[in-house]
Amino acid sequence: SRCLAASARQSHASASTPYPVDLCKSLNRVYVEMSDGHVIDTLQKKRVAGLIRRVATQRASGQAYFAAHGVTLSGSDEAQTPTPCTSLKHAPFPKPLLRQLLARPGYKEPTPVQAAAWPLATRGQDIVAIAQTGSGKTLAYLLPALMRCARKDEVTGRSGTPVCVVMAPTRELVVQVFAEAEAFGATLGCSSVAVYGGAPRHAQAAALRAGAELVVATPGRLMDVMELHPDSKRGDGMAASLAQCSLLVLDEADMMLGLGFEDAIRTIALQTAPQRQTLMFSATWPSRVQRVAAMLMRKGWVRVSISQQAGGSVDDPGIGGSGCSGGDDGDGDGSTPSSQPTACAGVEQRVHVVAGDEAKWSLFAKLIRPFRPGKRLEGKRLLVFANTNRCVWQLGDYCWEVGSRRDLGGSWAGAGRD
Repeated sequence: SRCLAASARQSHASASTPYPVDLCKSLNRVYVEMSDGHVIDTLQKKRVAGLIRRVATQRASGQAYFAAHGVTLSGSDEAQTPTPCTSLKHAPFPKPLLRQLLARPGYKEPTPVQAAAWPLATRGQDIVAIAQTGSGKTLAYLLPALMRCARKDEVTGRSGTPVCVVMAPTRELVVQVFAEAEAFGATLGCSSVAVYGGAPRHAQAAALRAGAELVVATPGRLMDVMELHPDSKRGDGMAASLAQCSLLVLDEADMMLGLGFEDAIRTIALQTAPQRQTLMFSATWPSRVQRVAAMLMRKGWVRVSISQQAGGSVDDPGIGGSGCSGGDDGDGDGSTPSSQPTACAGVEQRVHVVAGDEAKWSLFAKLIRPFRPGKRLEGKRLLVFANTNRCVWQLGDYCWEVGSRRDLGGSWAGAGRD
């Protein structure tokens, strides 16, 4: 019991305790009493024994949760593995944020990636989380990031200085993450800025100069507004300094690297604080993601892998990327994460093989019939992909003729797609 109390006291002092704070304080009091030479009476012995039982029970409960939900933690020794956050009521966030979480429709408990990542992220641990799209990764990093931003005066000494940068591969994902950041950030008094291509650059640069604690951006456009390109000749100067940025987040990291943003990520990372915390979220764990993780992470980082069967209880508000699972060196059968993209086990997939345009059109008309006005799936959304703009417009005209509303993409400008 003396060793446990001393260990908890040391962990609490270093702000990296694997135990709950209230338990650490209790153990610390017992340690101080023993250090002062007080005689341990029967009551104190019962207190210590009870605290030890709590630690053992919590650790066993955490291990059982990880096993049941397909969660694997690599790079973290057993003594430093935190208890998963299995209840929204006990999530490690301020009360205003908890009230907003509890009021979220259909959100009853943290998803596995959130349960594993929240305790690690809020204690300052560097994390690589490998989980399929739709598993709740956005809130897994966004809520700890907003907590960091809420301490802006403590971190940077003033408001409006970027404390956290979230990078995502596409404008659509940036817009979705920004919307969530605005909704939750308002509760904590944190402001956000979205920086992405297809929108006026000068307006985004002006928003950065006006001040924001959280920046959500695509790497390429952030390089533009920060004047980080070697051949940049705009002369506007950096829109904001990232020198006080203490948290860097990469969302859908595998997709960003697949799009060729590795150099941009490296350049932006060099602009942030040297001792920053880094959170990387990815659907797969290929060699290029491993290489960037090794470059960005501090010593002692943890990899959290979620198997496909774990899934998530809420839709991830930032859906983007491949929709595949990922992880370490599994065989891709869904039971363990794979280093290569695999089909998502949570999505039913049907393949129809047809020959010729006429057969294809007939099948298309049959497939969308249930979505037409007065039919069973009226009002539900249907997403159709085609390989040319001409085909997109033809499909859209057909849908319009049969009474279905259609929203078209393809050659639309950014404002039109929004």
